[in-house]
Amino acid sequence: MKRQSSIMKIWTIVAMVLMIIAMILLAGNILLSLYIKEPVAELERLKVEQQSITQNIGRLAYIKEMFDEIDANNADIDRLRGVNPDWAYVMEITTGNSGLYGIKVNRMDIAISGDAQGCILSCWTKDIDNISRWVESFDEIDAIGYVQVRDIITNVFPGNELEFQFNAVIGIDNWNKE
Repeated sequence: MKRQSSIMKIWTIVAMVLMIIAMILLAGNILLSLYIKEPVAELERLKVEQQSITQNIGRLAYIKEMFDEIDANNADIDRLRGVNPDWAYVMEITTGNSGLYGIKVNRMDIAISGDAQGCILSCWTKDIDNISRWVESFDEIDAIGYVQVRDIITNVFPGNELEFQFNAVIGIDNWNKE
Protein backbone atom coordinates (compact mmCIF):
# COMPACT_ATOMS: atom_id res chain seq x y z
CA MET A 1 0.00 0.00 0.00
CA LYS A 2 2.84 2.28 0.82
CA ARG A 3 4.45 1.43 -2.38
CA GLN A 4 1.30 2.02 -4.33
CA SER A 5 0.77 5.28 -2.53
CA SER A 6 4.29 6.46 -3.37
CA ILE A 7 3.86 5.41 -7.05
CA MET A 8 0.58 7.37 -7.13
CA LYS A 9 2.32 10.43 -5.69
CA ILE A 10 5.11 10.15 -8.27
CA TRP A 11 2.57 9.81 -11.11
CA THR A 12 0.59 12.71 -9.72
CA ILE A 13 3.71 14.88 -9.61
CA VAL A 14 4.70 13.78 -13.15
CA ALA A 15 1.16 14.52 -14.37
CA MET A 16 1.27 17.94 -12.69
CA VAL A 17 4.66 18.74 -14.23
CA LEU A 18 3.45 17.61 -17.68
CA MET A 19 0.31 19.71 -17.25
CA ILE A 20 2.34 22.79 -16.31
CA ILE A 21 4.63 22.21 -19.31
CA ALA A 22 1.58 21.79 -21.58
CA MET A 23 0.07 25.03 -20.24
CA ILE A 24 3.34 26.89 -20.74
CA LEU A 25 3.58 25.53 -24.31
CA LEU A 26 -0.06 26.46 -24.99
CA ALA A 27 0.43 30.00 -23.64
CA GLY A 28 3.63 30.35 -25.69
CA ASN A 29 1.84 29.11 -28.79
CA ILE A 30 -0.98 31.64 -28.28
CA LEU A 31 1.49 34.49 -27.72
CA LEU A 32 3.54 33.49 -30.77
CA SER A 33 0.46 33.33 -32.96
CA LEU A 34 -0.54 36.82 -31.81
CA TYR A 35 2.95 38.18 -32.51
CA ILE A 36 3.05 36.49 -35.92
CA LYS A 37 -0.41 37.78 -36.92
CA GLU A 38 0.50 41.35 -35.98
CA PRO A 39 3.35 41.66 -38.55
CA VAL A 40 1.15 40.04 -41.22
CA ALA A 41 -1.62 42.55 -40.49
CA GLU A 42 0.98 45.36 -40.51
CA LEU A 43 2.29 44.10 -43.86
CA GLU A 44 -1.24 44.15 -45.32
CA ARG A 45 -1.81 47.66 -43.96
CA LEU A 46 1.48 48.83 -45.48
CA LYS A 47 0.53 47.33 -48.86
CA VAL A 48 -2.77 49.25 -48.82
CA GLU A 49 -0.93 52.41 -47.78
CA GLN A 50 1.63 51.95 -50.56
CA GLN A 51 -1.17 51.55 -53.10
CA SER A 52 -2.80 54.73 -51.81
CA ILE A 53 0.49 56.62 -51.99
CA THR A 54 1.05 55.37 -55.55
CA GLN A 55 -2.39 56.67 -56.55
CA ASN A 56 -1.64 60.00 -54.87
CA ILE A 57 1.64 60.24 -56.78
CA GLY A 58 -0.33 59.73 -60.00
CA ARG A 59 -2.67 62.54 -58.99
CA LEU A 60 0.28 64.73 -58.09
CA ALA A 61 1.80 64.09 -61.52
CA TYR A 62 -1.46 65.25 -63.10
CA ILE A 63 -1.47 68.33 -60.88
CA LYS A 64 2.16 69.01 -61.82
CA GLU A 65 1.18 68.86 -65.50
CA MET A 66 -1.58 71.37 -64.78
CA PHE A 67 0.87 73.68 -63.01
CA ASP A 68 3.30 73.35 -65.92
CA GLU A 69 0.52 74.35 -68.29
CA ILE A 70 -0.37 77.29 -66.04
CA ASP A 71 3.29 78.33 -65.97
CA ALA A 72 3.39 78.20 -69.79
CA ASN A 73 0.25 80.35 -69.95
CA ASN A 74 1.75 82.75 -67.42
CA ALA A 75 4.87 83.01 -69.58
CA ASP A 76 2.65 83.96 -72.53
CA ILE A 77 0.88 86.53 -70.37
CA ASP A 78 4.21 87.92 -69.17
CA ARG A 79 5.32 88.19 -72.77
CA LEU A 80 2.12 90.09 -73.53
CA ARG A 81 2.70 92.32 -70.54
CA GLY A 82 6.05 93.23 -72.05
CA VAL A 83 4.08 94.80 -74.90
CA ASN A 84 2.10 96.56 -72.20
CA PRO A 85 -1.29 96.99 -73.81
CA ASP A 86 -4.28 97.53 -71.61
CA TRP A 87 -6.20 94.47 -72.78
CA ALA A 88 -9.49 95.68 -71.37
CA TYR A 89 -9.10 98.83 -73.44
CA VAL A 90 -8.16 96.80 -76.53
CA MET A 91 -11.25 94.65 -76.12
CA GLU A 92 -13.35 97.76 -75.62
CA ILE A 93 -12.12 99.49 -78.77
CA THR A 94 -12.20 96.37 -80.97
CA THR A 95 -15.56 95.01 -79.86
CA GLY A 96 -17.21 98.17 -78.54
CA ASN A 97 -17.20 100.12 -81.76
CA SER A 98 -18.27 97.04 -83.74
CA GLY A 99 -21.86 97.62 -82.65
CA LEU A 100 -21.76 101.11 -84.17
CA TYR A 101 -21.03 99.54 -87.54
CA GLY A 102 -23.53 96.66 -87.34
CA ILE A 103 -20.85 94.06 -86.61
CA LYS A 104 -21.61 91.31 -84.07
CA VAL A 105 -18.62 89.67 -82.39
CA ASN A 106 -19.06 85.98 -81.52
CA ARG A 107 -15.59 85.23 -80.19
CA MET A 108 -12.28 86.91 -79.37
CA ASP A 109 -9.00 85.03 -79.18
CA ILE A 110 -5.67 86.56 -78.17
CA ALA A 111 -3.10 85.93 -80.86
CA ILE A 112 0.62 85.61 -80.20
CA SER A 113 2.88 84.64 -83.05
CA GLY A 114 6.49 85.71 -82.92
CA ASP A 115 6.61 89.40 -82.12
CA ALA A 116 3.06 90.06 -83.29
CA GLN A 117 0.46 90.42 -80.58
CA GLY A 118 -3.19 91.07 -81.10
CA CYS A 119 -6.52 89.39 -81.30
CA ILE A 120 -8.67 87.45 -83.72
CA LEU A 121 -12.37 88.30 -83.74
CA SER A 122 -14.99 85.97 -85.19
CA CYS A 123 -17.75 88.26 -86.43
CA TRP A 124 -20.85 88.49 -88.57
CA THR A 125 -22.94 91.23 -90.13
CA LYS A 126 -25.92 91.58 -92.45
CA ASP A 127 -24.36 94.26 -94.68
CA ILE A 128 -21.01 93.72 -96.44
CA ASP A 129 -20.36 97.50 -96.43
CA ASN A 130 -20.32 97.42 -92.62
CA ILE A 131 -17.05 95.48 -92.76
CA SER A 132 -15.12 98.09 -94.74
CA ARG A 133 -16.48 101.01 -92.63
CA TRP A 134 -15.55 99.11 -89.44
CA VAL A 135 -12.02 98.36 -90.68
CA GLU A 136 -11.55 102.03 -91.66
CA SER A 137 -12.53 103.08 -88.12
CA PHE A 138 -9.39 101.39 -86.78
CA ASP A 139 -7.15 103.78 -88.76
CA GLU A 140 -7.92 106.44 -86.17
CA ILE A 141 -6.68 104.34 -83.25
CA ASP A 142 -2.91 104.53 -82.58
CA ALA A 143 -2.83 101.24 -80.68
CA ILE A 144 -3.98 99.23 -83.69
CA GLY A 145 -1.12 98.31 -86.00
CA TYR A 146 -3.14 96.54 -88.69
CA VAL A 147 -6.50 94.94 -89.40
CA GLN A 148 -6.95 92.03 -91.77
CA VAL A 149 -10.33 90.60 -92.72
CA ARG A 150 -10.21 86.91 -93.61
CA ASP A 151 -12.46 83.99 -94.43
CA ILE A 152 -15.62 85.85 -95.46
CA ILE A 153 -18.50 83.38 -95.77
CA THR A 154 -21.86 84.40 -97.19
CA ASN A 155 -24.96 82.70 -95.80
CA VAL A 156 -28.27 83.04 -97.63
CA PHE A 157 -31.48 82.70 -95.63
CA PRO A 158 -35.12 82.45 -96.80
CA GLY A 159 -36.32 85.64 -98.44
CA ASN A 160 -32.81 86.28 -99.86
CA GLU A 161 -31.63 87.63 -96.52
CA LEU A 162 -27.82 87.60 -96.37
CA GLU A 163 -25.42 87.21 -93.48
CA PHE A 164 -21.65 87.56 -93.77
CA GLN A 165 -19.36 85.69 -91.36
CA PHE A 166 -15.69 86.62 -91.19
CA ASN A 167 -12.58 86.74 -89.03
CA ALA A 168 -10.80 90.00 -88.26
CA VAL A 169 -7.13 89.80 -87.28
CA ILE A 170 -6.20 92.93 -85.34
CA GLY A 171 -2.53 93.64 -84.63
CA ILE A 172 -1.66 95.68 -81.57
CA ASP A 173 1.37 97.97 -81.54
CA ASN A 174 3.64 98.45 -78.53
CA TRP A 175 1.80 101.08 -76.57
CA ASN A 176 0.50 102.20 -73.23
CA LYS A 177 -2.98 103.64 -72.89
CA GLU A 178 -2.73 106.98 -71.17
